[in-house]
Amino acid sequence: MYKRFLPYLCDAVNGRSYSILQITNSYKIVQANNNHDPLQHHNLLFNIISLKYTSCITQDSLTASYEEIKKLGKQPSKDVYIIDVREPTELQETGTIPSSLNIPLGEVETALKELSAKQFLDKYGREKPDKQCTIIYSCKTGRRSGKAQEISQQLGYKKVKNFVGGWTEWEERNKS
Repeated sequence: MYKRFLPYLCDAVNGRSYSILQITNSYKIVQANNNHDPLQHHNLLFNIISLKYTSCITQDSLTASYEEIKKLGKQPSKDVYIIDVREPTELQETGTIPSSLNIPLGEVETALKELSAKQFLDKYGREKPDKQCTIIYSCKTGRRSGKAQEISQQLGYKKVKNFVGGWTEWEERNKS
């Protein structure tokens, strides 16, 4: 995927600015201007790199809403998992979504692919999800959870969603 963006990355580094336009889950890059704003170039590079991980989270059927997460936090379901892919230190600093399970992004593939049911239960304190369960991934802003969503889909999990707003939205909506 990155090969088709490489010429644009090189141009961006050399001082040309581009805009990214989303068109039904595919992306086009068009030259916008010759503005030499370093922040624009940084943002362009960041957006291109993250395209792979965010393109799978644009459809409504693949995203979870705040309301859905809030309901599950109050009434956990054995067939639905909310998995927070942030690092444990982040959770200690900010807090967690009720009834969420912490599996850092770097452990998601191993946890779902290689751990036995008993190993998963021992490590994470909950039964290992089968491929028919709904898994909703969360992180701080939706990018890492998008990557976790992609990994799970590649492993054959069919009902995988991303809480795109992540902890940032959760915290904002739950301020007292």
